[in-house]
Amino acid sequence: MMAPAKAEIKVALIGHVSVGKTTVLNALFRDKFGEVSMKRTTAAVNYFRIVSKRPTEDKAEAGSTEEKSKQWADVASYDTKSAGCILKEITEDNKELRNASGIKEKFFDIELDDPLCDMRENTNLVVVDIPGINEAGVGSKYRDFVEKKWDKFDVAVLVMDGKQGVNTEEQLKLLQFVKSNQEAKRQIPLIILLNKVDDPDDEIQAVLVDESRQEVEKQFGCRIEEPLTTHNEPRKEAPIPVLIPTSAMHAYFYRTASQMTFDQFKSIDQELIEKMGREEIGRFKWKELSEDKRYQAVYDAVSGEGQYNERLEATNFDKLLSALKEIIGDEQTQLITLREQVLVTLSNLPKKQGLTDEFKSAYEKSKTVGMPAEPLRDMYWSMYEELEKRVIGAFVGPAARHVLSEPMIEMAIFYELACRASWEDDQKKALDRMRFLVRHLLVFIFKNVKECKEKMKTGTVVPKSPPLEWSDLSPLDWHSICSSFLLLGYSKSFCSTFGREKMLLEILRDSLMVLVLYSL
Repeated sequence: MMAPAKAEIKVALIGHVSVGKTTVLNALFRDKFGEVSMKRTTAAVNYFRIVSKRPTEDKAEAGSTEEKSKQWADVASYDTKSAGCILKEITEDNKELRNASGIKEKFFDIELDDPLCDMRENTNLVVVDIPGINEAGVGSKYRDFVEKKWDKFDVAVLVMDGKQGVNTEEQLKLLQFVKSNQEAKRQIPLIILLNKVDDPDDEIQAVLVDESRQEVEKQFGCRIEEPLTTHNEPRKEAPIPVLIPTSAMHAYFYRTASQMTFDQFKSIDQELIEKMGREEIGRFKWKELSEDKRYQAVYDAVSGEGQYNERLEATNFDKLLSALKEIIGDEQTQLITLREQVLVTLSNLPKKQGLTDEFKSAYEKSKTVGMPAEPLRDMYWSMYEELEKRVIGAFVGPAARHVLSEPMIEMAIFYELACRASWEDDQKKALDRMRFLVRHLLVFIFKNVKECKEKMKTGTVVPKSPPLEWSDLSPLDWHSICSSFLLLGYSKSFCSTFGREKMLLEILRDSLMVLVLYSL
């Protein structure tokens, strides 16, 4: 379980089965964190939070003792795992969860020698690896997951099979699915990654890439251009998608091999060495080399910094790295993204029980990014009033008498928050709403006491279960209501806060007690 972070920016890897999403993730992280196969592999939604590398002794010498202590304390709060440990855990999960009906979310903290982006203080980048949304035998659960979580993502990387282009109904529906979420949920930067383009100079492949570009422009109603631009103010329109053809497999190989010693390099999958060796050394010369010489020949060809940069550029993966850096941006850009998160959370607050807890979470995040509280509180009250209106409308009979507890609980939680935050006007408003709810319930029940009392006197009460009308309540039901209000009336906090309501309660209590006596 990941330790809670003050702020996170999430990049989601989305796509169909076996398009190479996990290979993209491994290439980004320059190590094998996820299982890769031509068959479907990923079975859980895996969150990878990138944390700062633990400071070395040389680096720790710089700065004051206080700064060094804080740096070490921040890093020590994370439970980081190595790529090997995570790979083993994910591989086991994939076997166990393959046929599970629900969705398992796993969380990992990782350290990278080469961070993808420079992040602002107290902010982490999180990469989310999501199983193929068209996976057979699981219905639409991963598709539904993406749709539900879309507004929690800050960047979407849509991975598609570049060898196929965008020329099937399924691929068109995938683009339309992404577009519909952009329009209905949240407008976020979108990178469309055409993976498995191993030879960008191949004419047929170039045609497929061009056709894909045209289809993306058609679906999103825009013209894809470079260079990328960062957003220095909140976005009002959908950001233009970025389309990048690449080979994540080649990028993974070059990015991992370039930072390995020869002994480490020899642990790379032999099948991958064979493929890369034939490309780097030549098919005929490759056949003449012994196994040891094969590894050495490939290592010599790709391990140098110059060779690495040249080959990474050939894969186009450097454009993905640049796009992510550009989109995530500098400290100011990240601050804007985090503020957008707060506003999106508030606009999607659930108009039901849990509203105030969600608001508290958004408010705490807003403090870390310097947002004023007053507009946020206004949004909260707007949502709460809708909740209260719905509940009052549903309160028509005894079977629904419990519904008033929903807004009452929300107001009690909000009142405590308002007290801690010294929001005096909101404290008063919350108390007023709680008084209204208590009074509404008491008066509503009190109006029905007289009729029920008369029916009990004449013996015409016919209890029904469940009771649809107040007259359907049995003497035992009324006794239960009476007891609950007696308990409420003995509460010191109730008496001190709701004076008038306590008087109503006592009147109701006396009426109910008389009513119960008639039934004995």
